[in-house]
Parts: sequence; structure tokens; C-alpha cells
Amino acid sequence: MKYPIIKCLFFFSLGILLNINFNLRLQTLFLFLLVGSLSILILVEFLLKKNKFFKINILEFLIAFLLVVSGIGIVNLKDTTGFPNYVKNDHSLINQEHEFEVSIIQPIKINKKKVSVIGALISCKKENAKKIIVGNILIHLAYDTSSAKLLPGDVIQFSSKLIELLGTGNPHEFDYAKYLKNKQIEYHSYVNSQWTIINHFNTLSRFSTITKNKCLNIFKNYGLKSDELAIASALTFGYKDELSNSIKGIFSKTGAMHVLAVSGLHVGIIYLIISSLFKLIKLSYNLSWIKEIIILLLIWVYAIITGLSPSVLRAATMMSFLVFANIFNKNSSIYNTLGLSAFFMLIIDPFLIIDVGFQLSFLAVIGIVYIYPIIFNLVTIKNYFLMKLWTILCVSVAAQIATFPLSIFYFHQFPNLFLISNMVVIPLVFILLVLGLSTLILSFNISLSSLIVKFYSFLLSLLIEILSYLESIPFSVSKGLFISSYETLLLYTVIFLFFLFVEFKSLQIIRLLLTFFSILISIDLIEDYFFLRQKKITIYNVSNHIAIDLINGKNHYFLADQALINNPAKIKFHIENNWHFNDLNSPEIISLKNYISKTIRWENLTIAFVDSNWRDTNDVNIAIIINTPKLSDELFNNSSVKIIQNGRSFINKLKINNKLIKNNHTIYDVFKRGSYIYELQ
Repeated sequence: MKYPIIKCLFFFSLGILLNINFNLRLQTLFLFLLVGSLSILILVEFLLKKNKFFKINILEFLIAFLLVVSGIGIVNLKDTTGFPNYVKNDHSLINQEHEFEVSIIQPIKINKKKVSVIGALISCKKENAKKIIVGNILIHLAYDTSSAKLLPGDVIQFSSKLIELLGTGNPHEFDYAKYLKNKQIEYHSYVNSQWTIINHFNTLSRFSTITKNKCLNIFKNYGLKSDELAIASALTFGYKDELSNSIKGIFSKTGAMHVLAVSGLHVGIIYLIISSLFKLIKLSYNLSWIKEIIILLLIWVYAIITGLSPSVLRAATMMSFLVFANIFNKNSSIYNTLGLSAFFMLIIDPFLIIDVGFQLSFLAVIGIVYIYPIIFNLVTIKNYFLMKLWTILCVSVAAQIATFPLSIFYFHQFPNLFLISNMVVIPLVFILLVLGLSTLILSFNISLSSLIVKFYSFLLSLLIEILSYLESIPFSVSKGLFISSYETLLLYTVIFLFFLFVEFKSLQIIRLLLTFFSILISIDLIEDYFFLRQKKITIYNVSNHIAIDLINGKNHYFLADQALINNPAKIKFHIENNWHFNDLNSPEIISLKNYISKTIRWENLTIAFVDSNWRDTNDVNIAIIINTPKLSDELFNNSSVKIIQNGRSFINKLKINNKLIKNNHTIYDVFKRGSYIYELQ
């Protein structure tokens, strides 16, 4: 077995995914384990006594089965939502004000108006009795000097309501509620100024955050300001709270966003820096492991300084396994080593498997390990400088090839200028990281540190100017790219087969490659055919606004209130992704200002925009209710009318519901249930 760890990782991950998607509880797990194990053992013992080949296969199957079960079990162990005292299991705690005690578990996020923290529930005061509860919640506090100084490990006490996190339900909009739910956070709470710190725990995360804050203050004290300070903080420590939207946009559109999150690139640079310094010290072969251990310790020191973010933890863990593999087994497969590091991380936190950062970081490393040598060996370069440039280019291309299908699947865009930007950014990041760490190390020498910071500031300005220029180039980024999960898997299959063919030049591989590529193209053509034939009405959930799409093929009318039309950022966030997904042309935008209390005709349908002034007696197919306490009896009497509430509240809702039930109607509440989609046959 060439890659045993990879095979084990596959079945272990399969078990994790099965539990996450189908919520398999312990009772199911034990029954499944008992029946399955007994069945397999009986098969081996009574049917295959003399057949060693089948016995080995059955044994492998049993190991795979146990790994799947282990994956299911580890999720149950780590999933607090299955605990009896999980907050969701006591409905009286939700949407009612109680006194809570919460321990902050992650560094705070600060914007101009509020401070957000993730906390672990400890207890709740209910009916003058303290009840122990578990579960993670998102807490929003008003920004002030006290809230801005909160640290992981602080235990705070406050009175507030726990509110369930709900997504808007708009098609293809980023679902923040789902994102948090994947991190086992189902509730949030808005806390007024009446909160207090009642205790604190000295955790590693607390120490790490304090250390990071001290390092950030060194940068501030040496005169770095505004965008330069924000970029320096992100590049060196992964602290991105102070990055402006414009800077984020520049880095994102040019494919350089990865340098603003401390990750494998930064850890790799740190490794190269320290290794280069150790070359000055000539150790014997037998003592080379001391160098590796020291390097590893320094990498973890850097991880602590950066605040132990998930990305740097992943990178440091991977590097640790690679270093240990190098020390103890020089001939070990890098794939098995990477598999072992992933195995370890999934044991610690099985929910990492659905984390985008975790997926992308491992794919990037696999791309560099497998694809990079193939691309690099295509060209032989003797010039030292050109060879280093070619190396950077090959590494960037390899990482991009390995990650772009998943990036498109999640983020729906592709940076067309990533090669140019990375050829500039990576060498600059190397220098900037060296200068940033030098500033910290030499901070006791004010004159020398000030000199370093001046050069540092110049390079930061240069970086911003270069990326701004690249971002201004037309077609610097391709937006609105949508592929399904099946297309993503097919695309990875095509990529894998392509590089297999480049490596082995096999005719059989090229046949498989052409087959899967044809399937991929066919799916795209079929989707395009259905997009041309689509005909539907989409009523979106945009708070305090009306937003409706009337879609016919690739053309559509977008009906909205004038306030929403004047807010393109809101349209882009809530709605634009759906336009791209359905491959729609630019919309014909219509203001609803003159249509309220009236009806419109579209594709043999009558759509009414009903408020308290609505008096239209024409037949209505769809009635969109706009925050009104009154509904005409004509709407109730016609059972074919689809009544859609586009607002947060009905006054006299009980009376309305009784009328609707009597006439076999139901209200579709867009605010509570998400967008309403009506498909025309």
C-alpha cells in the first residue's frame, strides 16, 4: 500500500461528512458498528476460511468500516449540540431576556460601531436559580474603551435575549448564518452597556492575543498609519480588522488576498529565513535534528505572536509533521505526511473539514507538491535570477491550478492577473516579513528600528501602488462564475487526468481525460439550454425593501423601491449572485414608486402590490403585501391568489390568518422563510 495514511484519511473524513450531513447520533452509531462488525466477522470466519486473498480484502474493508465509524464518533464527541444541556434544548432560553455568563473564546472583531466576540455559554440565571448550559454564541457589544479591551478568557455577565441566527434565504447569497452554524454557533445576542467582567482564565489564546496586541502597538508607535499600518498588521500578524474595503478589493481582485492572512506562505518564509540563518552554523549530520527542532519551536512562537488564528495553526501543524517526518524518516512520502497532519487536525476539530480555509490550504500544498515539479521540469533555465523567477511562477501556477475550482465554487470569481501580481507580491512579502519581524526584534533600538520602518513604509506604499495599477486594468478579474459541486468534482478530475497524461503520456489516460471533459462541457450546454427556457418570478428578502425579478430566458425586469435602486452595494450583496447564476443579461430596472397599490401584467399573470390603499378589482394571481394591516376581502375569497408578505409585521395578523385558513390560503412570509420563487410552466 503506497499511501496508507491517505486511504485512512479518506474513510475517516467520509465518516465525519456522513455525521455532519445526516446528524448520526451515538445510538445509531453503536447499532451500525455492532451489526456491521458481526456481519463482517461471520463472513470472514465461515465463508472465507481458506481464501487468504479475500481475507485480506475483508480485513481492509473492516479497517475502512471502523475508520468511517470513528469519523462518525469523533463528531459526536466534539459536537456540543448533541449535549442534553445544549442551549437549544431549552426553548425558554430563546427570545427571552435572561442573565447569562459567557467565556470569550476568540479574539474580538472591532468595527466603528460595535465589538463582536464569540463566547462559550457557562450558565443562565433562570427563576432565581443558576442553570449550567453549553453552546457557542455570537455577542455584539457597543464599541467603547471597555469592550475594545476584552480578551479571550474573560468571563462576562449580561442580561439579554438569545436570538436564532437566520439567513435571508435569497438564492446564492452568502449565508452568514449557515457559515456560523458550521462553526456550531446558532444564536447571537445584542448586549447593551450593562455588562461586567466577573472573572478571567489564563488561556494560551489570551496570552497569544496580548502578545499580538503588544506587537501591533510597536508598529503604531513607529509611525505607520492608515492603510500602511493595516496592511503591515495583516501581512505580519494576520490582523485584518483595520483593512479598508478598498484595500481588500485591490488585493482580492489581483489574486493577492492570500498574503493578508497569515498562512502556509508566511510559515514557509519563516522556515526559509531561519534555515538560512542556521546555514551560518555548521552542524554535523548527526546533530541536524537540533536545528529542525529549534526552527519548529520558533515557528510556533511566531504562531503565538500572530494570535493562533486557524490558518496559522493549520500551517504550523503541517510544517511540524513535515519536520518530524524529515527527522525520523527521510524516505517518508510527503503525501502520507500531509495526510497525517490532516488526520491530526480533524481529530482535534472534525468540523474543519467543511472549513473553506482548511480545504484551500491543503489543496494548495498538494498542488505545490504534485503539480509544481511537473511544470518546473518543462523548462530548463541556467540563469540564477531567471530560475528563481521561474520557481515563483511555477509555485503560484501550481497552487492556483489546485485551488481555482474550489475558489470559483465558493467565491464565484477568478483573478486573471494572479501570475503578474504574485511575481511582484511574493518577493515583496518576503522582504516585508523580514523587515516587520526585524522591527519587533530590534524595537529596543529606537534609531535602528525607525530606519527599518522608513524602508518598510516605502515598500508598503510601492506594494499598494503596484496592486492598484493592476486592479485598474480592464478584465483584471472575472466575476459571476458559478459551478455546481458536481462540476467542481469533474473539473478536479479533468485537472488530475491532464497532469497524469503530461507525466506518463498514456493513451488510456487521454481517453479518460477527453471523456470527463466532454461530460463537463455537456453539463454546461444542458444548463445553458435550461437557462434559455426559464420563466419565473423571484421575490427577494431584503430588509425594509421590495425587490422582485421577472425572468424570461436570459432577460429580466428588476422591480424595486427607489431607495434600493439607489443602493447598488446592497443589490450586489443580496441579489447580483442570483443574476450571475442564472446567466442573466443586465436587467431592465423599474422603480416601484408608481406601482404601489396597483397591479401589473406579466406573462399572463396579474401581480398586485397591496397596501392599505389598494382598490384594484381585477383578477389577481400573486398579491405582494407591503406592511399593511388591511387586506381586501376579494383576496381572501379567491383561493387561487398566492399571498406573499414582504415585510416584518402584520398588524392584526391573527385575524388575517383566520380568514386565510377559512379560505384555504396561507401567507408566505418572505422575511421569515426567505425568498419566494414562482416557476411558470
